[in-house]
Amino acid sequence: MKRFNKISFGEWRGYLFFSILWLVILLFTILVGYRQGLSNLFILMLIILLAYSPSYFCNLMLNPRTRHYQPRRGFGYYRLSNKTNSILLYMSYALNLLALMLFFFSSVFSWWMLLIGLAVASVVPLNTYIQIITTRREMKRRMQRLTPLYSSRILMREEVILAAHSNVSGHTWSMLEQSPSYRSINWMQYENNPEDTPLHLLAVTEHELIMCTQKKGKAFIFSTIPLTEIRQLYVSSLSYEEILTSSMPKLNNEMLVIGNGNYRQYHFEFPKGLNHTIRPFVTQLLLCIDEAHRRGSGNYVSPERKHSAYVPFEQVPMLSSTDEIYLPFMKPSR
Repeated sequence: MKRFNKISFGEWRGYLFFSILWLVILLFTILVGYRQGLSNLFILMLIILLAYSPSYFCNLMLNPRTRHYQPRRGFGYYRLSNKTNSILLYMSYALNLLALMLFFFSSVFSWWMLLIGLAVASVVPLNTYIQIITTRREMKRRMQRLTPLYSSRILMREEVILAAHSNVSGHTWSMLEQSPSYRSINWMQYENNPEDTPLHLLAVTEHELIMCTQKKGKAFIFSTIPLTEIRQLYVSSLSYEEILTSSMPKLNNEMLVIGNGNYRQYHFEFPKGLNHTIRPFVTQLLLCIDEAHRRGSGNYVSPERKHSAYVPFEQVPMLSSTDEIYLPFMKPSR
């Protein structure tokens, strides 16, 4: 549990930092209101508090987990619609501009300060917008790179990929496409991986989650789990390894833990970056799981996979990033 404890401690480190920051802004706003009444400074602090609050509460919802998955319940941040995300984005920008307009009529106003204020007011909304666009484009690119997996019969021709997430570089996928033998997948042969990080690919189809892994010195393996059999889910999207100890906060890897509620679980770690985040993948995964539960298993039969690297979910030795287990998921759900 050493790795999981580190991730969990990093999550709480973030919760504490953002909570203290929100509380400081709140107490300062109350103090200004108590001493100055309905002054410009009080209104300014109130606007800053309102502008920061949605971001604060979203940060508290980035690391959800459940041992008893229920369709359309929980994971509120990841279930936000595009329309809701846009409203929050525009609202944040509008509040920032409102604070700037209030400053415009203050006694310390200057045009240089106005330009600086306008730039500052645009930072968070603009960064959020860029991140949303880049992460969506990156996931589409990952889905387009899966041609070698179709050619090697790891993915069936009738399977349509609805979402994908991976820490395999675009260079490796390009080299695989040029390889004369598609039948054998060897990411490690092409990946620049000095730390020997396990390589993963998660792909979602209409009925299944396909999980592919390769570790140093080991062969590529993959397995599948029907979406209706996913009973446990844990997402760690914001965990701090260091905060306020250097010029820039240092983040832990993002992690996704999946379990079937019957002593079988797998966890996958992915590096976190501006255009490399697990959030859009989790959003699509939740939508697909919900839809699969709505339809029910019915007469669906999993495709027969004859590839030598395939092992059934209940027999697979270890797909996870490490040999550790996430103990809360080791009790079967009911």
